[in-house]
Amino acid sequence: MYQVVIIDDEAVIRKGLIGYINWQDLNCEIVGDFDNGLQAIEYLKNSSVDIVISDIKMPGANGIEVAKFVYEYHPHAKTILYTGYSDFEYAKSAIQYNVSDFIVKPSTIENIINTIQQTTKKIDEQRLKDHHIQSLELKLSDVKKKEKLKVIKNFVEGIKMDPSTLEDTLKSHDISVDQFCLLLYKISGLNTENHPQTIQFINLSLNDLDQYTFLLNDSTYGSLVAFDQHIDYDPIELLANKCHDINSFVDEYIKEQIFIGISNLHTNLETAPIAFMEAQRCLDNSFYGKNHLTIYSNFDGPKENPSFVEINLERIMHCITKDKCDEAIEIIMSMFTTMSNNKEPIDYIKSMGIAIYTICINAIHKHNLNLTDVFVNQEPYRQILNASCIDDLTQVLCHMIRTITQYLCEGNNYYIITQVNAYMESHYHRPIKLKDISEHVHINSSYLSRLYKDKTGQTITETLRNLRIEKAKQLLKTDNIKTYTIAVLVGFDDPAYFSYVFKQHTGYSPSQYKNNTQT
Repeated sequence: MYQVVIIDDEAVIRKGLIGYINWQDLNCEIVGDFDNGLQAIEYLKNSSVDIVISDIKMPGANGIEVAKFVYEYHPHAKTILYTGYSDFEYAKSAIQYNVSDFIVKPSTIENIINTIQQTTKKIDEQRLKDHHIQSLELKLSDVKKKEKLKVIKNFVEGIKMDPSTLEDTLKSHDISVDQFCLLLYKISGLNTENHPQTIQFINLSLNDLDQYTFLLNDSTYGSLVAFDQHIDYDPIELLANKCHDINSFVDEYIKEQIFIGISNLHTNLETAPIAFMEAQRCLDNSFYGKNHLTIYSNFDGPKENPSFVEINLERIMHCITKDKCDEAIEIIMSMFTTMSNNKEPIDYIKSMGIAIYTICINAIHKHNLNLTDVFVNQEPYRQILNASCIDDLTQVLCHMIRTITQYLCEGNNYYIITQVNAYMESHYHRPIKLKDISEHVHINSSYLSRLYKDKTGQTITETLRNLRIEKAKQLLKTDNIKTYTIAVLVGFDDPAYFSYVFKQHTGYSPSQYKNNTQT
């Protein structure tokens, strides 16, 4: 029912409104009646209502002030003001407070009832509109949540986005991660009916943390839990305590077995594939015993030292950026041979492949290159996941390394040429030596000479001379600059030599060229 408050300083009118109208037929209930606005406002400070019916002129606080209070503190409530003809212009000032309707004294009961019915209709329409908006907001929130989980899952699986949109994508999905741990959950048994209950409890247990829980496959789920960089507690210990509670609850109440792996603490989302590898190894450990919770930092099973893994990955990254393709391949072959000899789990080996793939993607992004341009008609990520044996996997990785180092080398060469040309454009008016340019681009002068000639078809000297001549042509089109001045302005110390070079290049002396352009 609609809750109604009546305010009037005349008791007869209050009692008449209450007694002569069948409020129940209007689906309304009188929850309060007051003889002045101050009493009503005090009541409304602690109570909610749907309709406020108030006289305009009252002692203490008038109807306008009541309407203002309702507008500010009960925006969904409707106010009906009743007033005499002489007050009507005054009453119209209340429109700014979203007054629903006015009743002009004297008025019939039928007119008052009709006004109340129109007001309840407005309330119903508003509630329907609010419900629709709320429903849309919930749907939008659900879509945003799914999109956010998709972005996080892509990081975990090593799938990267276009670098030009990466920052905007993280910001638009409200994703900010200073440091994080990855939790993987393996639910045993073939029956998946209880999985939603289990995941619901996991979400509830981690609800006080910034966490993203997602499905990886039919029985494996993951949670990326983010932590602020200034926390004053051990995040691994906190997660371990929560995971013990999860294990106990699932075992006792859902009657399922759940195995949980916790990765190391990481400080960059780009290392999410490594965190996945660590958590996956923890899950693999459950195969050898009844450990329902394994923490990677405490895991004493057969594994490489984490620092050894990170060092190798850093070495591969260094080789890629320095065009040391053969050395990178040698490191990969050594790593995967060791893993093969140790009979490491397949998921762990493939996770290492994904980590190397991630390094390659990062290198592509840092050079502002397009992924599809580098790997034309190739899908290294899928090839890594679908590799049927370790030999196929290393072949995919080695081919990927060769492709990217070659592409980056070409990209670097183009960048070097661009830098050389930019330097000459900025300094052509000064004496320029090959040593100056090589120092500017940080490359050996002999190598730079060969590279520039190979990529442009001209030597650096020829390009610089052509540039100076073109600049001289522009200056010769002006009336008031002498030839010897132009020679100095374009970098020639000797005006005679300038004239010689200019004629060789154009077939005219500087003065002839100037005369020809001015006729």
